[in-house]
Amino acid sequence: MGLTLANIKTLPFTYISNPANQRPIMNRLLQDAVFKQRLADRLCELLNDFDNAHLDARIDAMANLIRPAVQADSLKFYSNTLFEQNLSQDVSIGQGPGGGTIAGLKNFVTARHNSLKQQLAGFGCSLSGVLEVQENGRFKLSPNPFEGFLNLSYDSEQEELLHLTWSNLSGQTILSETHYVQSGLNIWQPGLPTPVGMYLLTITGASGRTTLKVVRGIQ
Repeated sequence: MGLTLANIKTLPFTYISNPANQRPIMNRLLQDAVFKQRLADRLCELLNDFDNAHLDARIDAMANLIRPAVQADSLKFYSNTLFEQNLSQDVSIGQGPGGGTIAGLKNFVTARHNSLKQQLAGFGCSLSGVLEVQENGRFKLSPNPFEGFLNLSYDSEQEELLHLTWSNLSGQTILSETHYVQSGLNIWQPGLPTPVGMYLLTITGASGRTTLKVVRGIQ
């Protein structure tokens, strides 16, 4: 798309190749704040696994798998030395097939992860997916991410019946719960079916409704 490697490493997650009006669906979706936030949330969830800690070993395993064939190929365009270097660092090639600067695999993971982490921070994304504490009006959830039990701080003068609806990032309902809560700290263990994930928790009561982003995972 006419982009340099440096452009690609720091490409905005909302990038649309020019002219933007030739991508009407993407263009309209990204102008909608709700859909833009949902995209950011999904990328934030994926970013937890897109890092060197998760991918370096996979890159090494794939390199080990194909290395004998690479070394035995007498018609390859690049040297064995470039093959080894390109696993971790960018290499510059002259003219010919694939000429230019080729991204080192591990180097690219590092650069792209850091760029997306910075871009998504403005949408409430941290390494764990969301901020440590989610707060909205009278409700405050902690810890976030949580592993087993959740603390719900509730500001009210009387006990209230709350309906708690857990949804995935696609808007599908995963779990519905009903709890009586009192002013102060309320502790409960959600019966979510999956051990790890990012959810939208909608809390509905007599005084209104609010939605918070919550991550379930190992802290």
